[in-house]
Amino acid sequence: MRKLTYMLAITTTLLSACSSGEEGKEKAFLTPLKDEKIDHIHGAGYPGNDEGLYIATHHGVKIYRNGKWYETIENNHDYMGFQATKEGFYSSGHPEEGSNLKNPLGLVKSTDKGEKLKKVAFYGESDFHYLATGYNSPAIYVVNSQPNSKIGQGLYFSEDKGETWNLSQLNGMPQTPANSIAAHPEEVGTIGIATQQGLYLSKDKGNNFKLFSQVQNVTALSINKESVIYSTLSNQKSALISKPLNGKEAEEEIAIPSLDKDDTILFINVNPFNPSKMSFITKGNDIYLTENGGRKWNKTLEDGKMTKS
Repeated sequence: MRKLTYMLAITTTLLSACSSGEEGKEKAFLTPLKDEKIDHIHGAGYPGNDEGLYIATHHGVKIYRNGKWYETIENNHDYMGFQATKEGFYSSGHPEEGSNLKNPLGLVKSTDKGEKLKKVAFYGESDFHYLATGYNSPAIYVVNSQPNSKIGQGLYFSEDKGETWNLSQLNGMPQTPANSIAAHPEEVGTIGIATQQGLYLSKDKGNNFKLFSQVQNVTALSINKESVIYSTLSNQKSALISKPLNGKEAEEEIAIPSLDKDDTILFINVNPFNPSKMSFITKGNDIYLTENGGRKWNKTLEDGKMTKS
């Protein structure tokens, strides 16, 4: 019995030391965000290895967690096409000034809050502004605007975390620019594209699309396990809509605060572990969060500046 008690004590001490070491490492990589303006937001999400909301900017990742803002002390790259996953995040973009990384970054991945970046594909060749990944699946979709050594122009998808790529046919899509794209968190073949002519959905890896919303300007979207949440802009008024993926049930409008008439929603994020926690980000660099499915919204960023809790 004494031996067992002794072993348990040692195990507890070791676990405590490991936990303390990991916490100290994170504290060394993250620092409280200074009272500065956040602009050039290029994406956001809730990575599965953290409880915070990650914001990708022109100068690194900013994190909003438990009412406080943090930033990373290094790897403050110009992240584009940011996508959160269960393991961390994928992104593209350009390296920060003074970095040894090639420009552009191609497709990179991090599983440690951005402290280290894994080169996935197209390193030094491409910068993807439109990128979508499966939160719990190996699916990755990229819109490639300029041919590189491996793929041409168009929408490409990978089913193996970026090892191989195939061209999507985009049948049924109107000839209009995309506002936003998003992938289903689990179904590899499901992808949505928001356009000025509506929200189009594909369930066969982007080969065939059908109009999912009304014909209207859809500015952003988030595909969840059983529904799609998307934003619309009509007569200078923004709205947030929820519609079941099965298409059999009617869409519902989620009440949101009134936005300035020249503002619009650019990013929508739903926490996969708690779908009642959502956020949306506007062109004017405002960030709104809710923890109860939209019954109450709190503004944590206004015109790019931190608001008081």
